[in-house]
Amino acid sequence: MSDDLTQTAHLPASTVATVLREASYDHIAELGRRLLEVSLCAVCLGPDHRWLSLGEGVSPEHADLALSLAEDADAEAQREASVHTLNSPVLNGSPLKGRMPNGAASAVPSFRPVVRSGKMGTAATAPICVNGTEHVGLLRAIDFDNRVFKETDIRALAHLGACVSRELTLGLRCATDPLTGVLARTAFLDSLDVGLDNGAVALAILDLDSFKAINDTFGHVNGDTVLSGTGALMRRELDTAQIQIGRLGGEEFGLLFCDMTMGEVIGTLHSLRQALSGLVFESVGGIRVTASIGVTAITPGRTRAELLYRADLALYRAKRFGKDRVETAEASEGLPTPIARRHRDAPVRQHSL
Repeated sequence: MSDDLTQTAHLPASTVATVLREASYDHIAELGRRLLEVSLCAVCLGPDHRWLSLGEGVSPEHADLALSLAEDADAEAQREASVHTLNSPVLNGSPLKGRMPNGAASAVPSFRPVVRSGKMGTAATAPICVNGTEHVGLLRAIDFDNRVFKETDIRALAHLGACVSRELTLGLRCATDPLTGVLARTAFLDSLDVGLDNGAVALAILDLDSFKAINDTFGHVNGDTVLSGTGALMRRELDTAQIQIGRLGGEEFGLLFCDMTMGEVIGTLHSLRQALSGLVFESVGGIRVTASIGVTAITPGRTRAELLYRADLALYRAKRFGKDRVETAEASEGLPTPIARRHRDAPVRQHSL
């Protein structure tokens, strides 16, 4: 597997959620409905399959039914995939391989389309994966007349599911910075815009201290090693859908926080700063890096540009007061006590790359 594919295959949950949220597969749902001649076809993505694509003219009642059926199908898939392979044809002689949704580390099962019948009708389901490994959704064909799905129908559904999987994988690659594995600048700024409309709590900018000296001393190839290692640590430390991470450019990263208190945001940033200071780059002369972080609370009425400016001012304050610290935009506006460095005397975790 190439380096860029490896990066994409281990994206944090927040990055995957960003791409799934932005995806729309109404065209696939409509194509599936017409091709298979069923009552309803649904592409169900994301946590709890909350992002639905249903095609043209679908009633709210049918949308609710598709969601409930998708949830039932996913529960079935988790139970059965952990025991045995679901029966159905394979694609081009090889099954769609995937990790079990619950992340179990046992033998990797094969996620394949499956047919289920019940009082409400008959449904056929194909899995949707990214990079062939991460199970992120379902393609569900539902017929209310209890039709019998033929072998050719199942193959067609599997191919349509594979189309969605490939398109999602491409979307993830486009949204990802290939060096660090976090969101690329455009994707992060798009996430910031979405966050402003959906109650995001805080925006932070993190900048590696004295990074130019690393490039000048060890060369740009080794500088890239530092950036790649920094991205890997951030993805590991902040692997939650509540936090979006993006590379704004060079050695500067953006962090968007949702569904957290400001106290939790500040604590998370201090923990991240400490984790970075314990990162040892053995292949680059055993150097360590530190980071300065500026953060601003997101308040109604402020634009993206204003928030980036405020976080940048706080970052400048962190640099001016000695680097390797977290500062807030609110402190820059004259609050009596600036944020002190926390965990200063706590044991530093060391990581080697």
